[in-house]
Amino acid sequence: MPAQKNLKTAPVATRSNPAHSSYRRIALVFVVLAVILILGVSYLALSKVTISLTPANKTINYDFTLTLADNPQNSSSTSAILPAKIMSEQSAVEQEFPVAQGSMVDGQAQGTVTIYNNRNSSQTLIATTRLLTPDGKIFRLKDKVILPANSSLQAKIQADEKGAGGNIPATSFTIPGLSESLQKLVYAKSSAAMTGGTRQIGVLTASDIEKAKLELSQSSSAGAIAKFAASLNDKSLLLIDSQSKLAETKADQEVGSEVSSFTLFGQLAVAAVFAKQEEILELAKNKFKESNGAKNEFVNVDPSSLSYQLIAIDEKKLEAEVKVKISGLATLDPEKDIFDKNLLVGFTENDLKLYFSQFESIKDAQVKFSPFWIKKVPILKDHIIIKIEK
Repeated sequence: MPAQKNLKTAPVATRSNPAHSSYRRIALVFVVLAVILILGVSYLALSKVTISLTPANKTINYDFTLTLADNPQNSSSTSAILPAKIMSEQSAVEQEFPVAQGSMVDGQAQGTVTIYNNRNSSQTLIATTRLLTPDGKIFRLKDKVILPANSSLQAKIQADEKGAGGNIPATSFTIPGLSESLQKLVYAKSSAAMTGGTRQIGVLTASDIEKAKLELSQSSSAGAIAKFAASLNDKSLLLIDSQSKLAETKADQEVGSEVSSFTLFGQLAVAAVFAKQEEILELAKNKFKESNGAKNEFVNVDPSSLSYQLIAIDEKKLEAEVKVKISGLATLDPEKDIFDKNLLVGFTENDLKLYFSQFESIKDAQVKFSPFWIKKVPILKDHIIIKIEK
């Protein structure tokens, strides 16, 4: 038998398994993605921000220029235009005024009496005929009177002497110049007190005249405006404003004269603007809210604050420029969802406070994120909570 040889087998080299390594990498990627997904879902589910707003309740004032015109369709004004009625007139005016400073001086009291003639024939009484009161005070007729039989008439009398003693109440008078028998048939009675026994007299000054000019302008203007209003066919038109100018003034007494009163004359020009207040109010509300831009939801306009200031009247064009003023309360309505939460996504606490600081209706903004590691506003609108503090 042939001898057997010892055969040695060389070791087989070990090869790595590519498929196994690839599976491990894929699994690792899935695990990482799963973790990221879980974290993302947790972030969306748990992240929340609560914004607490304190209302300012601040008054905001607003004004704008308005053109009021008889024919608004033909107006070339660049400001807002509404229909109106422009009325004007010029007239001569006069009024009596007292002198402001002075002293009391004696005068002759006077008044009116009714003289009775119960005779069957007429009775003539000449001027200066005496009339006697029961307590002995003498008054005299200012003018001649002729009384028909069985009749009566009124006549002016004045005290015989100056002074406060002539200021007497209503009384009866006898006529001492007649016989005793005629005094019972012809007599007089007063129904009002005699006045003027004393009166104030002063020195007319330039300040008296200046004061009178202002009063004359105001009182005469009021009368003219009342006449304008009465002539309007449309009674829904209300007075918006007016302007007046008093010229060519002259007093009937010289400065420095000792008088108790004086009369001032002048030429007054008055112009007035009438319009529908509800139309102006509606326009003012809209312009006020527009002026506040995105903040207009917070403004409650106060209709009673509406006021006007007349800038100018063009009587030829029948137009008036008016400055309109109105106020509103800047506040927050907890029942309204007035903020766009999409704008807040990604904001930090400082971003949120800066954003809400632009609103005049907001006094303060407090921000709270949760969980504690959240630092920015989440993307889900339901997780953005805005509270209005009361």
